[in-house]
Amino acid sequence: MELVIPNFSVKEMECSCGCGFCDFDVGFLDKLQSLRDTLKRPLIVTSGFRCIRHNEAVGGAKHSKHLAGIAVDISTWGMQSDFMYRFMAGAIDLGFTGIGVGKNFIHIDTRKDKSKMWVYK
Repeated sequence: MELVIPNFSVKEMECSCGCGFCDFDVGFLDKLQSLRDTLKRPLIVTSGFRCIRHNEAVGGAKHSKHLAGIAVDISTWGMQSDFMYRFMAGAIDLGFTGIGVGKNFIHIDTRKDKSKMWVYK
């Protein structure tokens, strides 16, 4: 897939197992770029699209939104708490409906079912 968003590379968005698969929803990519533009700061994708095999290998959910091309995990390395608040508020304002906070990352997605927020243990 050829990505058409200016601040994200194919390499960071494709499946990190090496298969190179990358099939993102265009609406999701538009929202991701809008979030980057709103925050005026780079967002580092640590997990983009996942093939089924890689999703299983990393212990992803059976119906992970990464498999559908509507989710990414963003590194929180170096983020201050005020920026994390702006990140999450911006994500909600732009229509991201799934937000999960982990130790070193924030997961965002555009799930169609009920909006959900969670903390990874």
